[in-house]
Amino acid sequence: MSFFSFLKNEKEEVSLLLSVSNGSISCSIVCLPTEGFPKFLYSFKKDFISTEKITSSILLDSTEKIIDTMLCDVVKACKTIPELKKIGAFSRVIITFSSPWYNIVSKNIVIEEKVPFLVTADFINKIIKKEENLFQTDLLKNAAFIDEEYVIAEKSIVSSKVNGYLLDKTLGKKTMNFEGNLFMSAIPFVVEDKVANLILRHTHIPKPQIFIHSFPLVYFSIVRDNFAKTSDYLLTNITGEATDITLVEDNNIKNTVSIPLGSNSITKLIAAKFNISYEIADSTLQLYLSGKKSKTDEIEIENILAMIEAEWAVYLEDSLQILSPDMSLPNNSFLISDSKLENTFLSFFKIPKTDNTSKFRNNLTVTILNSGVLSKYFDNNSKINLDTFTAMSALFYTKMKRGEQSIN
Repeated sequence: MSFFSFLKNEKEEVSLLLSVSNGSISCSIVCLPTEGFPKFLYSFKKDFISTEKITSSILLDSTEKIIDTMLCDVVKACKTIPELKKIGAFSRVIITFSSPWYNIVSKNIVIEEKVPFLVTADFINKIIKKEENLFQTDLLKNAAFIDEEYVIAEKSIVSSKVNGYLLDKTLGKKTMNFEGNLFMSAIPFVVEDKVANLILRHTHIPKPQIFIHSFPLVYFSIVRDNFAKTSDYLLTNITGEATDITLVEDNNIKNTVSIPLGSNSITKLIAAKFNISYEIADSTLQLYLSGKKSKTDEIEIENILAMIEAEWAVYLEDSLQILSPDMSLPNNSFLISDSKLENTFLSFFKIPKTDNTSKFRNNLTVTILNSGVLSKYFDNNSKINLDTFTAMSALFYTKMKRGEQSIN
C-alpha cells in the first residue's frame, strides 16, 4: 500500500477510483485537474482468490466484502496520513467494471434524409433514448431470472460522421446523412445498489455522484486517442478469471467476447499439480518466471503452461470466429494482463497453429500496454507501480470531465 504525490491545488477535483474485475479490485485517490495530467495520491489493490468454482453469487459476495474492507482502509488513510488529511470530501466516485459485471451493445446508427437537417442535442438524445429502450427490452428478455433488473451505465455516441466524413464535433452541422456509433452498457441493479450503499456508508457520497463505466469503453478510448495507428484492431484484456477480446473496426466497437481463462488459471493449476496452496503456487510461478526454479520444477511448470495454452487456444479460435466468422480480423492487437504474465500470454498468441487461427496468428502484431507505457500520461514522480486498469480509468475520466468524449 502506498501514497505518492500530494495535493498542491485545493481547487483541483479529488475523486475516488474503483476498478472492479473478476480477479482483483483496485482503489485509488486521484486528483483530476482541469489541465495537465491526473495525479494519484493513494493507491492499493486486493486480489480475489477462490479455489472453488466461481459462481455469480460467490463473486458478488466476495466483491462486496473486498470493497467494504477497501473503503474502510481509504477512510482510515485519509484520517491518518498527513498528505491525505488535506483532501476533505471526495468530489465523486468513479467505478470501472470489467467482465462479467456488464452487458454491452454497440450499434451503428445511419439516418438519411432527402432534405438537409440540423444535428442537435435533441436529435442525438432521441436516437439514444429509442435505442436505450430497445436495449432494456433485450436485457429483460434474456435475464437469467424473471425479476432481474439492470441499470444503464453508459449511453453515448462515441464517433460520428456527417456526409461520410468523420468529425470530432457534429452538433450544429447541417447534413442529409448522419452516421454514429452508439455504445451502451448495463450492470445488474443488485450490483450497482450494493456498491452504491457501501460507498454511501463509508464516504457519504450519494448515487448522483457515482459514475460507472465499462472497461471496454475505457480501453477503446485510451487506445484510439493515444496508441492506435489504424482504425481496425483488437483489444485483449486478460484479468484473473477471463480473457476479453474486443473487435474495433473503423474506429467503432463492434463486439466483445469472453474466454473463461485468465491469469489465475495458471496459478490454480500449479497449486493443483504440486498439491500446494494458491499463495505458494503464486510464489512458485514468480520464481519460475524469474528463472529461479529447479530444472525439474521448471519442466513441470512448462507442461502446465502448455496445458493452459492448449485450452486457451481452443477458446480463442471459437471466440475469434464469433467476432468474424470468415476470420477477416485486424492484424493488430493491444494486450493488457497481469504484468508478470504479459509475456507469457503474448507467447500464447505467437504459437503456430494449424487451426483456423493460423493466418491470423502469422500476421498478428501485439502491443503490450501497462502502467509503464501509460506513465507519460499521469504524474508518477515517485516511480511507484500503478494498476493499468486504474491508470486508464483516470485518463478516461479526465477526458470525460473536459468534454473530450462528447460529440458536441
